[in-house]
Amino acid sequence: MWTSPAGVSLTRGWCAVTSDPARVVRAPTSAGEILAHVPLVREARRASGRRRLYLVGGAARDGLLGRPTADFDFLVKDAPEVAARFARTVGGRLVLLHEDWPVARVVVGRGARRLDFDFASPRADSVSGDLQARDFTINGIAAGPLGAHPRLIDPCHGRHDCSRRLIRMTSAAALEADPVRVVRAYRFASELGFRVERRTHRECRRLAERVRLSSAERVGAEMVRLCAGGSARRALDGMSDAGVLQVVIPELAPAVGMWQGGAHEYDVFAHSLLAIERLLTLIDQAPRVFPDHAGDVRAYAGHDERRAALVLAALLHDVAKPECRVWEGGRWRFFAHEARGAAVADAIAARLRLPKRMRRRVKLLVGAHMRLLPIMGGDPPTERAKRRLVRDSGPDITGLVLLSLADRRALTHDIDRDGERAVVARLESLLAVASEMAREPQPTRPVITGSDLIALGLEPGPVFREILEAVEEAWSAGEVETREEALQWVAERPGLQKDLENGREGDDGS
Repeated sequence: MWTSPAGVSLTRGWCAVTSDPARVVRAPTSAGEILAHVPLVREARRASGRRRLYLVGGAARDGLLGRPTADFDFLVKDAPEVAARFARTVGGRLVLLHEDWPVARVVVGRGARRLDFDFASPRADSVSGDLQARDFTINGIAAGPLGAHPRLIDPCHGRHDCSRRLIRMTSAAALEADPVRVVRAYRFASELGFRVERRTHRECRRLAERVRLSSAERVGAEMVRLCAGGSARRALDGMSDAGVLQVVIPELAPAVGMWQGGAHEYDVFAHSLLAIERLLTLIDQAPRVFPDHAGDVRAYAGHDERRAALVLAALLHDVAKPECRVWEGGRWRFFAHEARGAAVADAIAARLRLPKRMRRRVKLLVGAHMRLLPIMGGDPPTERAKRRLVRDSGPDITGLVLLSLADRRALTHDIDRDGERAVVARLESLLAVASEMAREPQPTRPVITGSDLIALGLEPGPVFREILEAVEEAWSAGEVETREEALQWVAERPGLQKDLENGREGDDGS
């Protein structure tokens, strides 16, 4: 329970039934039970006056499924007027969503306590007519009118499809009227753990090209929610089968059927989908896989935007392999595919108008997904190397660990459990370093420049960058903490420039 600015007592819908996500909650079975869990329902009814007010769409559906929700849609005549009266009563913020059609939103609270109440005027002569014009049958459900004897109104048999866990279109015309609904079908499948019904799937395939007519922002928003869903792997697989994924992310098309060879059992695209499956399993089984750091994993992946970025990075981590593939030494090689992939993933995220923070995270994860290979399969890493990895990855070191292990586990169908123990132990040691560094007071980064190096008597040149990187490593390892210490660290190594230049020449000649 919490209180609005106007002093009205609120709950977060049926998510207030229990605070334990593992506990099974009986879903409401009648309109009265559904409405009983809607916060501010009395205030909404009072604001509607003599007008008939109905709870419709996703809120009614989630009520039947017993799912938590913070978004409530109402159908009522003179919607903006009712919304304005409701906003004044509860101290909410009023936003007009559509000028061409009367829809208004009232936002109550902020952050995790935010609730959205949307009020829309009917588009048809009856409630049933309005529901039948919606996208999917599971969204064509209403509870109301609010009052003493509300009833469930279900002209599309959405309740039956809820019980069968199906995403079914209300009509082909409904999908065609708004092409973004083609993507939304698979987003709902991911969020709800449902499957797209066969005829709807075929219609999505027919309309796949029309998705290009939808705005990038709307398609991107659907993709974010799809990737954050618990059944993202299966939804993306179905979306690909319908040809919709190739329209949204055409860069993935060359990955389908592209053989990799070596340790890989699958083509690039199938491997990427399996990596998502392995990733979601790692998150679900975090207490067993990462017993000492399960809390860190759950905290990282429990945030919808981070989880979506992580899944999208898994989908795109090998997106550049087709263009980087070369035959060398009797096998296929993919030199620098992670660096090129980071650029491609960034371009995809930009095209889909994803949030800048999410875009940066996807780019970082794709670009760094090979950096943990030496830790997982080579000599044990030094503490300095671990600290540098943590410093470079920042808060996304947890995501990088999950992506790298999922990538490794997606090489083949079977997972070598015995061989994985040592790998997981090393990754846990990296997470331990990350936890330790997070608790340390963070020293100010010692900023020195090329001018400082010249003042120390060093010769200007490309090697300056390597010297400055060496200073960064020393700072990450805790060897220097201030600018003065950094300058002293360089000054005490008179042969540093020569050693770096000689080392670089040796690398070029090998």
